[in-house]
Amino acid sequence: MAKINIKTSKPDNHSREYHCIHSIQKLNSEFDTNVLTTNIPVSQLLKNRDILLVDDLKGDARWGMNKIIQRNISSKRVEEIKSEYLEASNRAIKFFPAITVVLLPKSNGEPIQYFTHSDSDFDNIEGINVNKSYESEEYLPDFPVMLKWDKDNISALVIDGQHRVSAIRNFYEGKNESSYNGISIPVTFVIFKNESKIDLIQATRALFIDVNNTPRLVSEEKLIFIDDRNIHRRITAKSFGANDPGDDNEDFYQRMLHEEDYLLSENCFINRYLIEESGKDDEESRGFLSNHKTLFPWEISNIMTIHRNIIGNILLKHKDVDKTRDIRSICNQLNSVILAEIDSAESLEEISNTKLRNLIERLSNGGLIDSEIEIFNNLIRIKTKNLEEIQQAQGEFFIGSIATDEEEKDRADFVNLLQNIYNQDCSKDSAFELSANKITEILQEKCTIYTELITTTLNELWFTKQIKDSILEYKDENRKLIFNFILNAHESLKVENNIRRRSDKVQKQINLFLEDITEDVAQRKRTLQEWVSKLEGIQNGNLLRTVVGQEMLFLYLTDQNSKFNLIKISEEIEFINSLGAISFFDSTYKLEMNFLAKEEFKVTEFNQWSEIIMNGDNMKPGITNATKGSNLISAIKNGITNRTTAGNNLRLLDRLQKAYGQDIISRITNGENNKLFSVYSFAKGSTNLTNYLTQNDIETIKEDFPTAESVTLKARNVLIKLFGGIALEQVVNHFKSKL
Repeated sequence: MAKINIKTSKPDNHSREYHCIHSIQKLNSEFDTNVLTTNIPVSQLLKNRDILLVDDLKGDARWGMNKIIQRNISSKRVEEIKSEYLEASNRAIKFFPAITVVLLPKSNGEPIQYFTHSDSDFDNIEGINVNKSYESEEYLPDFPVMLKWDKDNISALVIDGQHRVSAIRNFYEGKNESSYNGISIPVTFVIFKNESKIDLIQATRALFIDVNNTPRLVSEEKLIFIDDRNIHRRITAKSFGANDPGDDNEDFYQRMLHEEDYLLSENCFINRYLIEESGKDDEESRGFLSNHKTLFPWEISNIMTIHRNIIGNILLKHKDVDKTRDIRSICNQLNSVILAEIDSAESLEEISNTKLRNLIERLSNGGLIDSEIEIFNNLIRIKTKNLEEIQQAQGEFFIGSIATDEEEKDRADFVNLLQNIYNQDCSKDSAFELSANKITEILQEKCTIYTELITTTLNELWFTKQIKDSILEYKDENRKLIFNFILNAHESLKVENNIRRRSDKVQKQINLFLEDITEDVAQRKRTLQEWVSKLEGIQNGNLLRTVVGQEMLFLYLTDQNSKFNLIKISEEIEFINSLGAISFFDSTYKLEMNFLAKEEFKVTEFNQWSEIIMNGDNMKPGITNATKGSNLISAIKNGITNRTTAGNNLRLLDRLQKAYGQDIISRITNGENNKLFSVYSFAKGSTNLTNYLTQNDIETIKEDFPTAESVTLKARNVLIKLFGGIALEQVVNHFKSKL
């Protein structure tokens, strides 16, 4: 028998030889893929053997986010597989399906994007040997071959089945080898073609998504950094400093390890180590903590708050169609006129090929590059599908004079239903999907505003600067100590989220960090405790570290101009920081409120956020409340005190008056009808009612009621509005005077 493709190298650097069945899969893709199936002895799945988990490699910082494939195996799922399956004694049969392993080139322990060429190795890939055991120039399907690889140059990475492998390791690690002798697991090896057009990192990331997204969905938190084909996820990833796919330069997380200030003075990316992450693998057990109560003092937000609530639901929202991202939002930033023409089309004729060519030409003449035009093509495809469905539906209904009123209503309802489906289609992943290279181009052009808006804002906020400065104030070893503590905490907290819910969570984290340190432990503990204690004082009561507070902030910013590139970000953040300096965003701030010069109507210890985004000591979540918070910031900025200064902002004024009024009246009357009647009887004789009420409101509040029970709901609401208006005027005047 002839053996070919044999390369001599150091035996101890090679994997074992594996008997495999070789096949080539194409499946309507551009390139062939080599697939070799075999069984791997359990011994080679254990740590430091042939098969690697991505967690066996270096962490995010040294590896670079643009190379992340899969990290942070869920300890809960591993324990479930181990205890409920491997250790279970109530099963007569146990079986694991095949794991998928990609052979990926590496340099200095890190994955690289392209294979090194070798004339003598398999498919001209240096470090991979596939030897035939039969006479043929061609590889024959279903005939065995022998596979081995040079472990210095090739990593065998598990991309599907990582929890199974980790459970096997936990189960067998430390046991006598005789306990797993003769036990093996089916494995599918994937070897991409040695082709210069294939970026192996991107290909592996894409394959990871494809094989893991069914039947168990990969968590959105994980997809942010590995899905290169979704513009929403790429905006978030780029905001956190991820390199573009194919860019093999050091990213921020690699660079910070050898910078004296750990890039803490950099404002062009959001430092992930100052952000809460859950590390969850799958969507079923997402780690989205919606109230931020679990943030550590050095953390400014949660990664999913930034991704979903801010970027998705605010920056990528289209008008008020839905409270979620919409591809039309990006089209609006690129060319709002042509968006309106596509969006308002009512027939297929309006987006015929001829008219579409004209639209594309106008987009190009308007300065859009081909990649940006591709976003409009995505929208056109969605709109065309919608109009085809409407056209088909029209043929199934009677229209015009032969249709009854009921038939006309049914047809209109159905068209409305199709419109809702169109809106939903504009928010799906498929609407945001483009090639990785096109998204790279897009995010280097007009759409840079998305990353600029969010990174500038979150970095320039006063409390973010205070966190960074609190670290930079330390020198040399103490600064390194604090940075390494944050680094260590970030990784451990992604896996051990239960620590976040402890009352002594900070001390617990310090103790865990110092467990493996033997020198100067007491001094290091004092340094960390001193640093954390200072931060806790800075962050106390800061509403801009809550979800609804951050939604409020970005709603305020985007209200300044629908075209984000026209927002004067630095000026706006300077104003926000000036409010922060006078405790405007402090949930514990107290005001004394006076009403109609009556001592019994006085309200003490009133907080300016009461019934805006707070109810007592609790947050009031949701975009509706965040919008009221945004309105309050606008009222302070523009000096909107009452109806005489509101201008075109009467709706804004009305919302704030009602919110404040409910709390004020509740406190004054304590829910008692007789007290409310007394307040109402006095209020209707007040002067300056036109400052707070409409003419209709004034007519209502001047009505006479013989008893407390006879006061109408309408009259009560006007009373609430009046007292809310007086309260708002005092709040605005108070903070305006402090600025």
